[in-house]
Amino acid sequence: MGSEMCIRDRDEVIFENFTDKRAMSLTNCMNVVIKKSKFISCGFDPKNTKKEEGGALLISGCAILIDTCQFENCTASGNGGAISIWETGYGIKDSKFFQCKSGLNGGAMVVHDTFYLDSK
Repeated sequence: MGSEMCIRDRDEVIFENFTDKRAMSLTNCMNVVIKKSKFISCGFDPKNTKKEEGGALLISGCAILIDTCQFENCTASGNGGAISIWETGYGIKDSKFFQCKSGLNGGAMVVHDTFYLDSK
């Protein structure tokens, strides 16, 4: 069974300066909405030999909507500088990625075995 989580209807939720760690890791969560949030300088040094995915968010086995969010200077030593998504139904709406990078693939994000949810 998954749990529910919602970050929305706030003036601003900011996750900033998560050095050598990600802001959130979500596993087996349903009906997750992350809205009006900023992720700034989160993640792992891209040159690190230990390959960590998703500098801001690592998402696995979830149903998630990311709405009106900003990802800035997020980094991963593995795939997906800002976001790494595994086996998840997802939607991304009105969100921006600035200067995110990874040590491998997907400077902004990487998507594995997932499906896109209509975010209307």
